[in-house]
Amino acid sequence: MESSPEQDYETLLCSQDADQVDEIVEIIQEVVCSPKEHIRINSTDIESKTVKERLLNLNQTHIEYVIHSLNQNTTQVKNIKAYLLTMLYNSKSTISNYYAARVSHVT
Repeated sequence: MESSPEQDYETLLCSQDADQVDEIVEIIQEVVCSPKEHIRINSTDIESKTVKERLLNLNQTHIEYVIHSLNQNTTQVKNIKAYLLTMLYNSKSTISNYYAARVSHVT
């Protein structure tokens, strides 16, 4: 049984920093409601329809992945909003390989 966006949000609030979750939701909402024809992702203008579809298909696991990755980052981020948007957009296509690499990494 798949969870609803509302259930995912409530679960995220219980397991993650609420301010981080709310900021991410706000970025997603801003993009989804944007009238722009293109959205800039990692210095590339992408059709807003494509970006919106991708963001609307994210679930709790993707948001947790983005927060985890952000918390692991040790470099300075100059534009956190653009950085988060790029992470959110790419999360659907990178999450599986990220966790596979973490599991196979021998310390």
